[in-house]
This record gives sequence, C-alpha cells and structure tokens, in this order.
Amino acid sequence: AIGTLMYRLSTEASLVQGLTALSLGIMVQMLSSLVSGLAIAYSSCWYLALLISGMVPLIAGGAALQLRLVSGFDAETRTQYSSAGSIAEEAIDNHRVLAAIGAE
Repeated sequence: AIGTLMYRLSTEASLVQGLTALSLGIMVQMLSSLVSGLAIAYSSCWYLALLISGMVPLIAGGAALQLRLVSGFDAETRTQYSSAGSIAEEAIDNHRVLAAIGAE
C-alpha cells in the first residue's frame, strides 16, 4: 500500500544515513580507544593487562547479544509502524472520497 511505502521511504533513508555516518565514527573511536588503552595498560602493568585482555571477548559477546536483541525489537516496531501508516493512509483516502461525495 502507499502508506507502507511512504513510511518505509521516510524511515529507511534516515536509517541508512545514520548507519553509515554515525556508526562508522563510533566504531573508529571505540577501536582506537581499545588499542590505545591496551597499549598503555601493557606498558604499565603487563600481567594485569593480560588478565583484562582475556575479558574482551566476553564483553564483545555481551555487546553482540544486546545488538541482536535491540535489532529484533527494531524490526518488529518497523513492521507495526508500517501497518499503522497503511491504515492511516487508507483512512485519509476514504475521508477524501466521502468529502468528494458530499460536495456533489
């Protein structure tokens, strides 16, 4: 339906723009912070840094799980908003038809 298409066009463009610009910058910042933090840690106290380095996969796994859950909720929300946009578009269309019939 047209309402679904209009909703998807309005939201998908902002999602793509946000994904490419914001996420890329955040990933570069996080990676540089991790590398510089580990470099400082290894130069200061290598055995404690080695212990902390063992925890990085656990932290990354938790972040991946959180990302999967959030993206699942986002997909469900997108579907519901798409359906709502379609219903609203149909209601506006019907209102125009009724107004045109009443004007005759």
